[in-house]
Amino acid sequence: TLSNYKDVIITNLTGVLEPDFHGKIVNGNLNFKFLSQKNGSEIILDTKYLNIISISKMNSSLDIESKLEFKYGNEDKNLGKPLIIKYDYEKNETIIINIIYSTTVEGTSAQFLDKNQTIGKKYPYFFTFSDMIIGRELIPSQDTPAVKFPFYLGIKVMDPLKGMISGLFVKEVKNNDNSTTYYYEQKINVPIYLIGLVAGNIQNKT
Repeated sequence: TLSNYKDVIITNLTGVLEPDFHGKIVNGNLNFKFLSQKNGSEIILDTKYLNIISISKMNSSLDIESKLEFKYGNEDKNLGKPLIIKYDYEKNETIIINIIYSTTVEGTSAQFLDKNQTIGKKYPYFFTFSDMIIGRELIPSQDTPAVKFPFYLGIKVMDPLKGMISGLFVKEVKNNDNSTTYYYEQKINVPIYLIGLVAGNIQNKT
């Protein structure tokens, strides 16, 4: 990892991820909660092949307080680009930030199958694979087994497709654009590579 997880560590993750079957990317709007371990002036996250759109400071009600400055550090061929966020904090401070971003077609964590690549040949299929160190290609993160946290995440997909995430199903919300957001919760602390998503013609069997 290129992150500074020994200075400030992720303690919770919430938000919504939306696979774009046409562009073959994932759009993310995520809220990260951190706990600082010491005084510091920056938060460094692992990224690889991600397009960061905006980063904002949030209050405890998840309202945006201000935009945050960010930049990339030197790129490593295997570990990607560290995302350096300017943020002054003191020891034992709770920090909440929002990151809006998208993956890119260069990444390998998000995989898209056209409908003719599926058995039914009627609907496309999406899945993620983040083992080893490619979770940073899906979510800006502290991509190391040393960092584990719970999450509450939604996956937004166009109807009639269904989405699933590696947690316990909580609810589904119908949107006004003929899509549905499926929310899942993982109460067990897990590393970033154990966050998995799928979407497609998914059916329950008993």
